[in-house]
Amino acid sequence: MGREWPARFKQSGFTARICSLCLPAISRYSTRQFISRPYKITRGIFSLRAAKVAVFIFALSLLLSVSIGHAPLQVAVNSAPSGVSTLYVSPQPFINESVSTGKVTIGVFLNLTLGESFNEFDVRLDYSNYGYGSVLLGSGISYFNNVFGSSGNSPTVDCIDGIPQPPSSVCPPGDGLGKIELSQSVLGTVIPGPRRCFLFNATFSVRNPGSSVFTFEQVYLYNPGSDPANPRVTLVPYVGLGGVFGNSGVVAFYNYYPAFPPAIASAPAILSGNPVVFDASGSFDASNPPTDPITSYKWVWGDSTTNTTSSPTMTHTFQAPGNYSVQLAASSQNGGKANLTRTIIVLPHLGSLNLLVLDQMGTELRGGNPSSGALVQIFNSSSSSKSFENQTTDFAAHVEFNNLVPGVYYVRISGHNIVTGNGQQEEVFAGWPTLDTIYVTVTYPPPPPPDYSGLIYLASTGAALAVISGLLFRKKRKSGKTVVAPARERGKKNNGR
Repeated sequence: MGREWPARFKQSGFTARICSLCLPAISRYSTRQFISRPYKITRGIFSLRAAKVAVFIFALSLLLSVSIGHAPLQVAVNSAPSGVSTLYVSPQPFINESVSTGKVTIGVFLNLTLGESFNEFDVRLDYSNYGYGSVLLGSGISYFNNVFGSSGNSPTVDCIDGIPQPPSSVCPPGDGLGKIELSQSVLGTVIPGPRRCFLFNATFSVRNPGSSVFTFEQVYLYNPGSDPANPRVTLVPYVGLGGVFGNSGVVAFYNYYPAFPPAIASAPAILSGNPVVFDASGSFDASNPPTDPITSYKWVWGDSTTNTTSSPTMTHTFQAPGNYSVQLAASSQNGGKANLTRTIIVLPHLGSLNLLVLDQMGTELRGGNPSSGALVQIFNSSSSSKSFENQTTDFAAHVEFNNLVPGVYYVRISGHNIVTGNGQQEEVFAGWPTLDTIYVTVTYPPPPPPDYSGLIYLASTGAALAVISGLLFRKKRKSGKTVVAPARERGKKNNGR
């Protein structure tokens, strides 16, 4: 292996004794025989102690050759930024699986930052080069013993490639090939930060040589707030870091995230004019990872600028909002090359406000009905008398205001029987949706006294009909009655004549 043995082994002659014991014996048997029947083979060659040592050394050398020399399966993931919650994928242990029948499992984890908490998640993971004729094919999802433990509810969404997995019965719109989605919640408790949270594992069948990139398409981490009786659901800000699988040749991969000043740590969005960190340290040579490192990274930013560097990390600033196709060309020491292109969405310095309106009992104030909907107005300050935008709640009791300049807004709710107060304060961040729940007091009118007039009418009508029916029956019986004397009486009358 090109490495020196520890000094204590050299001094004791350990290396020489192991080689003299193992190599002549092992050479007489095939690798398959040695793996399947190690004790039986070694039993007649040398002592039991030497046999155990030989098996241990052979297993160790096999492990090293698989994990270092051959590297048939590789999963790479980058280090996460600090100061914000981070969702990321992580490799699970696997060794020496063949390309045609092997499986690879990745874990989805959340580093929840201090001050945040959640009790529900919905994560949709994309993977490229999917399908039977490509590199990977999704085969399983496991959430056993995740952060919710035994208290977790059954998933509301559990889908692989657009196919629902029990107990889920349907996949939401947008699910399909190349997508893994799981949504789960827990009742009666919340998970506070800081904490490293395991969410679920995703298992894939390896179909062919190549690579597959894992990215997060859609993520919702719901924070219910501090009052269990009146939850104010908000979204946990996060950065999503993907990973890559590769089993052949050079694999190019990078993650990206905003370079966080403290002022915008609560809104981890890619914004125009703000620097973005691009990290390509996940690129590697799957065939020879330790002996063929990546030495060159060429970036084509999609805005008519390029950079080439020997460092895997690069910072770039996009000056205008839009979609940019950013290409990485990674080159290895031995001349191997690979490219990866991803679309980077750069947002303007605007935010949105999404509100759910409930009454004091938690009933949704849905629109479409003048007696149940709510009018939501937003103001620039608490002293403003005129709102600059207003909406009525929809059929799901929601309103959404888009393209808002970051800052503090005041919200006022009015409507039928709604007690209108001074409103509620909401903060909007650039590039990030502000989600909140607003409770209002509704003075419902008392229910009217019970009206028995209908019952009285039905009862009197029924009684009248009964009387009339009885009279008609008696009259009919009298008019149709024929009196016939019994035969014995008629006999007596005849005898008396």
